[in-house]
Amino acid sequence: DFTLASFSWPESSPELITLSDARGSVVLLSYFATFCPLCHVEVPDLETSIAAPFEGEDLQIWLGNSGSTQDEAWDFAESYDIQLPMLMDTDMSIYMSYSRAEADLEEYAPFPVHVLIDRDGIIRYLEFRTDAEEIRRTIDLLLSE
Repeated sequence: DFTLASFSWPESSPELITLSDARGSVVLLSYFATFCPLCHVEVPDLETSIAAPFEGEDLQIWLGNSGSTQDEAWDFAESYDIQLPMLMDTDMSIYMSYSRAEADLEEYAPFPVHVLIDRDGIIRYLEFRTDAEEIRRTIDLLLSE
């Protein structure tokens, strides 16, 4: 387990997302990049494979767009009809702090990166590929705790 430092992140709207405000909820942060070919397949599927089965549960899912401009991120979201909240990390600073670099690697992880945070703000899952079944199992476990 890793303790996730609290951070604030400008959302796609004028509101500010604060991880500490989500304490008490299970949070899935899925970092992606518009220049990542795999992300063009996996990110649009998150809504049907992860978000839909947990609708109404105490789960917050945030997409973290790293290394792209806001216009590139909007175009990506619009082209795939993505409705999940999208957080902008244009300089990749937040991604760098919570990617594989956090797991003692010298370089950041490839995209996409999925981070599941429990109700106490502890990283309980950190994976660098989308295994929807494994993510759902972990979410079930965290929601039951």
